[in-house]
Amino acid sequence: MPGEMLTSPLPLIRADGKGYTYAGESTDGFADRPELSTRARVRLARLAERYAPKKLSELQRELLASPSAERDATRQPSPDQEGFQADATQTERAWQEGVFAELSSEQQAWMSDPGSHPLLADGTRYPLTLGELHVLTGASKRQIRHWTDEGLLPSHRAGTHRRYYSTAVARALLLAEISPQLVGALIALRHGGDHGRRLWALIGGVAASLADTSDIDRSERSSIRDGARALVEHRGVLASAGDANIRLSMVQSRKGAAMTNSQGSASGMRGDRTRDENGQLREKRGDTLVRTIEAEYGVDLGVRGDMRLDTYRERTGLTSIKEIVEQGRRR
Repeated sequence: MPGEMLTSPLPLIRADGKGYTYAGESTDGFADRPELSTRARVRLARLAERYAPKKLSELQRELLASPSAERDATRQPSPDQEGFQADATQTERAWQEGVFAELSSEQQAWMSDPGSHPLLADGTRYPLTLGELHVLTGASKRQIRHWTDEGLLPSHRAGTHRRYYSTAVARALLLAEISPQLVGALIALRHGGDHGRRLWALIGGVAASLADTSDIDRSERSSIRDGARALVEHRGVLASAGDANIRLSMVQSRKGAAMTNSQGSASGMRGDRTRDENGQLREKRGDTLVRTIEAEYGVDLGVRGDMRLDTYRERTGLTSIKEIVEQGRRR
């Protein structure tokens, strides 16, 4: 129903990893709550097992070993629940990766309760629309679409529309605060191939160099060196994985574009305005500014941002937007 607010059917890990949110409330710890449904209690037990194993109660251990927990693990989620359940897994990964630790206390509050953002309605709840994520993070809608297409932001489909959850909010807040050049580097890593492999090698080298020259504990230095060495040794695997993911994403994008176009033709809706009916990047007008191209595609063209696109074309000899974007990604 239009305007209906969805809430997570299960407790979700909080940004600090020391509690959870459920039914619009934030709770410290992961103690069992007999008044909740069995599914919610099982989820609490799993969170306790993962984040506070020493406080896992005997009753929670019994819950995790019960047939109810086994049935819950194999239960097919409804379309509305699927996004929340996927976000629960993505949230745990983001917490482990330190994404939430990079957010300010204000940003963590927005992520936990989008309705607390001053520019969003008080009743705003997950999942968020593209427009709501744009307001909350300050990133443009084009940037968000681009980041999503490149695999930097997780999203879930509701028909032909994208919906975003807490992990996407956390990552989008961080992406909005770094330069387009750094975003472009992240995209290059995800693309893999020769450029991705070389970037992994350079990142590993910088990390090892910093470990060697910094005044840090010996165990920390050793740990950083091991991590840097692993990046360099496995750069080929990472680059190949990125390359394979891009090929898979291209296939899925073509299928999605075909579905969107067919549905759009029937309902009068338009598909992705950055691409034509063949899935190719649409050409830009000559008076488009270079900084607009850089922000939209996460690339660095190496010239002044206020340069017009037609001037850039004259200087470089590049004519199509595809050639220009590829050149920016090679920088």
